[in-house]
Amino acid sequence: MNNAIIIGDLMIDHYIYCNPRKINQEVPKIVFNYSREDFKLGGAANVAKNLSNLDFNIFFISDLGNNKDYFVKIIELLKNNKINTDYLIQSDKKTTIKKRYISNQMQVFRVDNEDVYDINNDYQNIVYNYFLKIIGKHKIKYLIVSDYNKGFITLNCLPKIITKCNLHGIKVFIDPKINNPEKYKNSYLIKPNRNEFNELCNYYNLDYKDFDNSVISISKKLNINNLLITKDKDETILYQKDTKMLSIINNKIRNNTVVDVTGAGDVVLSCLIYFFDKYSLKKSIEYSNKVATYSVGFIGCFELNKAIIDRIINNTKLINSVDFIKKLNKQIIFTNGCFDIVHPGHIEYLKNCKKYGDILIIGLNSDNSIKRLKGNNRPINNLEDRISILESFEFVDYIIVFDEDTPYELIKKIKPDILIKGGDYKIEEIVGRDIADRTIVLEFKKGYSTTKIIEKIKCTNGDVKV
Repeated sequence: MNNAIIIGDLMIDHYIYCNPRKINQEVPKIVFNYSREDFKLGGAANVAKNLSNLDFNIFFISDLGNNKDYFVKIIELLKNNKINTDYLIQSDKKTTIKKRYISNQMQVFRVDNEDVYDINNDYQNIVYNYFLKIIGKHKIKYLIVSDYNKGFITLNCLPKIITKCNLHGIKVFIDPKINNPEKYKNSYLIKPNRNEFNELCNYYNLDYKDFDNSVISISKKLNINNLLITKDKDETILYQKDTKMLSIINNKIRNNTVVDVTGAGDVVLSCLIYFFDKYSLKKSIEYSNKVATYSVGFIGCFELNKAIIDRIINNTKLINSVDFIKKLNKQIIFTNGCFDIVHPGHIEYLKNCKKYGDILIIGLNSDNSIKRLKGNNRPINNLEDRISILESFEFVDYIIVFDEDTPYELIKKIKPDILIKGGDYKIEEIVGRDIADRTIVLEFKKGYSTTKIIEKIKCTNGDVKV
């Protein structure tokens, strides 16, 4: 297990879920009914959580601020994610709180409560001494700086920490905010996005339209080994000072469904460290972008783990365990079936299922299960082929195979928010309705059924024509 220090601005993301009720008579706006609320680690704490989930031993240096109402929740979340909490200060600044109001899977508005001035010299000295204490006791491989420009990363403190890192062979990765980039000098890598790169150019009076020369100039001024510019969905640019190489990595990465970009930069930074431990820097960037592209299809900060990274990188939706899905804290929909000969009725049904939540899981009958239910002539398509077809649908998130006659045991493990069946079932007939929070019956598209398709292709002797 690798040891890493994360220094940066801690935030708490407070999600308030509500449903539209009526038009407000006082002002022409919607009145919402409160449904539930949730708390998540944000900012540098989100990076710490992601890397901890990826089996890094994290020492987290940050500021809890002065809002004691949130202290217990923050410490609880950090400890639940196995993040060391011994190196947190409590300054006189406000705890950074971002309240997001969510309705119908979309953010309605956000309210921030924060202070953005620098922590004072006494606290900066504590931060530096915490850092010295950690590297004095532990072999540290990486320092990750997650700067959100809230006043925790200062020009007085960070350069001293970077100097010590370079003396001890600790690679420094920085996700910057451009209020004073001089504090990032001598780092191994900084990762500005498109806007931050433009701000860097303005800071040093460079023409960002003259991209190549601006990149080289910034790298020289800051003595940065690797300058990584993420340009949203368009492209990612890497400049490496030692080789003087300018590379375009994973050009034109796209995602068909962008729901929420919250925490996408944190995903890139976290994955970059995770993959860098195994691959070249270029390959690490390519994989990181692929995961980040997937992550923006979900509301809120996307939570990483090894299972979901493997699923994204290897383009597989077939899973053996559902444990990691529960940790995503998303609305889970479950449906099941044989999906032997997939027809337009199936496709429309699955599309409609997906509309009810965030993650659609299909429980797929094994070949043996189908034979017991439908006879020895079934399935027409074997399990591997059926999985391949279902994996090709964008609206299907995960597939898990069960060998029993019913998916009851599987539903017990998943505990879906919504259980959906198609056809003319009555609610009381549906297996697993006692486990799911909500059970729904959707009508199939008329005129389509696997049985009718098979009847059409039967030979006169009753065998199925192959």
